[in-house]
Amino acid sequence: KNRLHKITGIHSASASYSPDQQDLHSQLSNMTIETSETAKSTQEHPLVCKHPETGKPSLFFNPTYVRGLKGPELETAKEEELMKWLSQWTTGIQFTFRHKWSPGDLVIWDNRSTQHIALNDYKGERRELNRTTVSDSTKPSLYRP
Repeated sequence: KNRLHKITGIHSASASYSPDQQDLHSQLSNMTIETSETAKSTQEHPLVCKHPETGKPSLFFNPTYVRGLKGPELETAKEEELMKWLSQWTTGIQFTFRHKWSPGDLVIWDNRSTQHIALNDYKGERRELNRTTVSDSTKPSLYRP
């Protein structure tokens, strides 16, 4: 745990939103995803962040978006090993919630410390997602030390 506080994640949306992914997005029905060259840019964020409401630490890691790690004494081989471990750890069953949908259900989650994925198991059923972002510019960002 102590080692992780010294590591920075190198984030990029290239694996999801770069023009290289347009063919994949074209195969999705009822969904329009805009791609952009800007998705290839990278940003650096601490691997361990402090939640602004709870004060609890959380890992800011998603295997799709974290393209690399950097930190003191982090060799390439160790980086690859740590990336694999983080991917397995953050998606482990002990951290997984699977919602069993019923008509009228509404699910809300805090994206600052939660990962989500839509499984393709709703064939023939309507799926609707409305994204709402709530922001408070008077509070510090989660991703700043």
